[in-house]
Amino acid sequence: MIRLAFRCVVATVVLSAFWACSPAYANHYILCQEQKCEIVEAPGEIPDDPNGSAKAKWSVDQVYSNANGAIQYIVLSQDGVQECDGLSVISVHDGATHGIVWTDLPRVTSDRRFLIATRGFERLGILSPNAVVFDGFLGTREGVIRVCDTEYHYAALPTDGVTALNASGSAVRNVATNLAGYSRSVTAGQAASIDLRFHDGLTGSWYDPATNGQGFEIEIEWDWANWDVGWLVMVSWFTYGDSAAQGPEGQRWYTILGRAYRDGTPTAPLDIYRNVGGNFNAGPITAGQKVGSASLTFAGCDHGTLEYAFTDGSGRSGSIPLTRMTKNVSCPGQHVDNSDFALSGNWYDPATSGQGITVEINPVSGAAFLAWYTYAPGGVGAGPAGQRWYTAQGPYIAGQRSVPMTIYETTGGLFAAATPSPHSSSIGSATLAFKSCTEATLTYDFAGGSSAGATGTIVLRRLFGYCPI
Repeated sequence: MIRLAFRCVVATVVLSAFWACSPAYANHYILCQEQKCEIVEAPGEIPDDPNGSAKAKWSVDQVYSNANGAIQYIVLSQDGVQECDGLSVISVHDGATHGIVWTDLPRVTSDRRFLIATRGFERLGILSPNAVVFDGFLGTREGVIRVCDTEYHYAALPTDGVTALNASGSAVRNVATNLAGYSRSVTAGQAASIDLRFHDGLTGSWYDPATNGQGFEIEIEWDWANWDVGWLVMVSWFTYGDSAAQGPEGQRWYTILGRAYRDGTPTAPLDIYRNVGGNFNAGPITAGQKVGSASLTFAGCDHGTLEYAFTDGSGRSGSIPLTRMTKNVSCPGQHVDNSDFALSGNWYDPATSGQGITVEINPVSGAAFLAWYTYAPGGVGAGPAGQRWYTAQGPYIAGQRSVPMTIYETTGGLFAAATPSPHSSSIGSATLAFKSCTEATLTYDFAGGSSAGATGTIVLRRLFGYCPI
């Protein structure tokens, strides 16, 4: 599809959304995601039928989603009671409002159906939609679809891959039908074949169970400054060197940065960076040096894959299967809808840029977790051996904004290897306190480990600068 750069203000009111955009024309419609809109060209020409009505009575005929929300569709029929001036379809779920507005929809006869489908459905290649929306347009949990002035409520969508809801809300075999009268069904195999699109709900703690004692903190944040591009992606990788197992000097950490694009591409191309030459919670500021490339994909809300290839002369490359470490909070919702989980992400002190913490606040698991990437005291001249990382965790109660945590140091592992098994020791205490969604402090007291005796308070700000809720 050809997407024209078109920005306009969106004013959304739940169940009564109005987009202040210039009207779409001919075979174009307005696609809105939260507060941003664009004019989109229809995937195929819709001829104007002189036997059709200019004010069709559109209503929901069938609604479908696979488990990860990548493959979704809405079939509209003309069995409604309200006449539509053009066509507007608004989806409200998980605290978000999205929609399409087609102000100049060509006339169609009353026996025709209209197919609105996600890019994931379009990628299956089984049937041409009449309008294409982004993956995750519908919520799989409770939601409302408003077609013109008629509301269709559902408690949850079936996600077994083969079942849809019909006009009355009953479970039926999925059958997608377009204006041309062609129909196709999504099979269970096809439903599982499309990787999950990126969204904020994939933020959190991830690891490979085969290499316990090392892992990843992932933050995915919609880039509001470049809304027509997609998501910012940052991965903090906590691991070890690839030589003989060592103590703290054997720890290694990397940051992996890039974007996930809003065109529905399920893979995010990323760059791997290494920082060295810093001191624990002190200057100098360090800059990352690119040491490789990576790609990140998600098969579902709890499973993903990281492919990596280092260019630092080590020759390291491979594929790591990822499993979510804590319980899912906001996936597959389009955006984070939980004010506790919204605190999750990357935090740092600008005065010591090049080190920081990645946080997950998980009210569903009742746990707070952070990974702290920093350096040894006096690590400025030690190269990679001067890197240090710690983890901290504690119980969490929904609404809590001051979180006591225990600090751990984990050593003795090897890069991406199952053996030898790393060892974790409790070496201190910390309190993570949130002043707001973008301001926090970390107070720490090390009783042991390579930073033994260190105490202090770090004033933190959010790295990406946005609050996702």
